[in-house]
Amino acid sequence: MKFMRFLLISFLVLCLLCITAILLLPRIQERNFLPLQSKTLARYAKSLATKFVQSDGSSQGYMKKALPSSDPTFESSTDLSRKWEPESDDGEFINLFRDATEQGNGEDKKEIEEEKQNSEASTEAGVLSYDEMKCQPHNKIAFLKTHKTGSSTLTNILNRYADLNELIIALPRQSLYRFGWPGYFSWRSVDLLRLNGQPASILCNHARYRRQEMDIIMHNDTKYITILRDPVYQFESTFHYMELYRYFNLANSLNPMEGFLSKPREHLLKLRRTSRSLPDSIHLVRNGMFFDLGLSPALQEDEEGIWKAIKRLESEFSLVLIMEYFDESLVLLKREFCWDLDDVIYVKQNERKSGENSFNNISSPQLKDRIREWNNADLLLYEHFNKTFWSKIKQHGQEFYNDLAELKRKNEEIKRDCVSPEEVTEIAFRLTGQIRAFKLNKRVSSFNRYLCQKILTNEINYINYFRSKLHPNSEYQNQLRAAGKAPPLTKSWESVIAKRIRTRRAQIYGQIRQPQFFPLRAQIPQQVVSR
Repeated sequence: MKFMRFLLISFLVLCLLCITAILLLPRIQERNFLPLQSKTLARYAKSLATKFVQSDGSSQGYMKKALPSSDPTFESSTDLSRKWEPESDDGEFINLFRDATEQGNGEDKKEIEEEKQNSEASTEAGVLSYDEMKCQPHNKIAFLKTHKTGSSTLTNILNRYADLNELIIALPRQSLYRFGWPGYFSWRSVDLLRLNGQPASILCNHARYRRQEMDIIMHNDTKYITILRDPVYQFESTFHYMELYRYFNLANSLNPMEGFLSKPREHLLKLRRTSRSLPDSIHLVRNGMFFDLGLSPALQEDEEGIWKAIKRLESEFSLVLIMEYFDESLVLLKREFCWDLDDVIYVKQNERKSGENSFNNISSPQLKDRIREWNNADLLLYEHFNKTFWSKIKQHGQEFYNDLAELKRKNEEIKRDCVSPEEVTEIAFRLTGQIRAFKLNKRVSSFNRYLCQKILTNEINYINYFRSKLHPNSEYQNQLRAAGKAPPLTKSWESVIAKRIRTRRAQIYGQIRQPQFFPLRAQIPQQVVSR
């Protein structure tokens, strides 16, 4: 009897609350106290239903926890996917969801019509229609890293993206940090063990461009990107950062670069005659960016061959970024690949210390002209892709500049929070010069600490970290496999990889005989010094 009375009272109270809500809801909406659109209410109802099912111990729905990384410093923060499998239709939540959806049909149709009209207007004006809610992030990218173009900062962004999204990244073979550079890229220079028979999603360490060989270990829908810099400043930075002046006995000169450019062929010819072996960096002494992009030294004076190579690169690369407009480049990358702005925030990596090896002032117009003349292929390359760069930006309209302002704001915020005000320097990798380094701010907020650690991790440390994380037998990979987030361990991974490579080679090369790729000995091409 008491139980029946309790049910009756509960029913009456519920009815009273429903009547009150029905009477007050229109007035609340009129006063903008509840500015929720019907589609928002629908999403909210669905999320409530999801949480309801997840909190029910007898339900089949569940939410998996993020797995810890094998390295405590780099624990994974990736939110693993949630699955909702309701045991049965729950009346209240399902009805709420359906009612809200039906109520919003009129509003949704109106919004769709407005979006369609705006899209048509934008298309007519030559502006791309961009919708962050509809586009899907593209996460299969090969970045051709060029020297002294800000590429180390971009490499950190790609490393971070691969790390936080649990993507497979192509790594150089054990104990190496480049893919056989200055030789052309070959799949033999890749650490195949870490791929575990799978194609790579990201490639971002130093390599000399060879598209067919890269396609062998990458996904079919991989997009290729690179970055260029004004050849005047790229050459100056390379010449001093790589300490090329030492090989020409110009270390004690007041202006080593000007001394070299006064008679560049004579200096190279003398070096060729007096040196048995030369450093790899000597390949960057002329048209260094185009060398990284695969141009043969024999074509450095062949303008027709240079233009053919530029057109080929234009057809094969989805995006060519410009260092002088680095923030604009990152916003373009974000919009073209449907990323989030947080994916492209950064702190500069591998930046030369102020005043380090600054022997000369290149404000002289005559010196700039000499650099451009000596690096003629790089100049044509840069000028061409600088035009295509701005053409792409123009297609994105005013929203592009809204993203640009927001990125600048986020970068300032993250730098204040992440970077210690204490100035730190370190020795450049395999060189004697110093580069600017950054120390984690001791007062970094707990919210940003994890991200700051990732942002401040340099390229060498990231490679070593990935070697540990991606090893098939690592504890982290075992946990991913147990959670169904990684493919099962292939016992005969060598045969799987061999079969895949044979198949890919047949698809890419077809009946064309594969060119022979020999390790490129550092040497001065005869064509450079014979003129």
